Amino acid sequence: MFNPHIDSTCIQCASAENSCNTLKVVTSFQHAWIMEFITLASSAMEADSDPNKIIVEGSEDLETWNELYNSDLAFTSRKKGEDFVFSNHKSYKSYSIKFERKAESTKMNVGTYGVVQSYAKACTSNIHGRITGKSILPYSTMRPTEAPTKTPTNMPTKAPTVVPTNAPSPWVLGAKGGTCNQACNSRGLSCNAQKRTQLNTWEKMRDAFKLVGVTCDPSWPKYRPYPEAPYTNSGHDITKCAFQQSGFESSCSKNNYNYHISLCYCQ
Repeated sequence: MFNPHIDSTCIQCASAENSCNTLKVVTSFQHAWIMEFITLASSAMEADSDPNKIIVEGSEDLETWNELYNSDLAFTSRKKGEDFVFSNHKSYKSYSIKFERKAESTKMNVGTYGVVQSYAKACTSNIHGRITGKSILPYSTMRPTEAPTKTPTNMPTKAPTVVPTNAPSPWVLGAKGGTCNQACNSRGLSCNAQKRTQLNTWEKMRDAFKLVGVTCDPSWPKYRPYPEAPYTNSGHDITKCAFQQSGFESSCSKNNYNYHISLCYCQ
């Protein structure tokens, strides 16, 4: 599971009704560090044997665990690593991941669990920031696009973008109940409240949230006059999002609710 050269680890149950449906892997480090993403690769087997859900938790003493990420699992390709990003600004010495088996399946195939790669990327990003004074994200902000079509389309491609497509997005998710100043300062950056205020339509907000891996529920196009807007209630999967109400300004230093997760512009 930790070896990138082994593409599948199979967990077999006697029957689909077996109550033992979760594999928990605990990894402890000598020094505490902040995990903001985890790298996972799908197995070489069919997608119907992938885990149904993953849960990531952090602990300081291996007794009390704090949930950092809880979401259904869906890969965009096979045998390739993908970064699953979440909001966390607390350092832990131990991290666990739970792989939940699909209820209708007797087996679960797990690909490479890249916790060591996540740790190495986070350390490299921190070292780069201390040396250069510039912060770089250690994870990918967007999933890869789908493979090109086999036949040409009738529409011409758009003009090239001004900014390279591999440049990290300035949009990041804050911590639950936290402020954008906290989110940006932890990355050695500053929050731009004006950029946040400009997300004053559902379409603008939706597109910005996509850059951090969040899909806003189109059946809930809401606006709110809150300083933490634009925000989401979840931070993963398809969720409710709210943009800034016209005539009000977004803040970098305020969050009225401890369960709101702000979308922050860091520069």
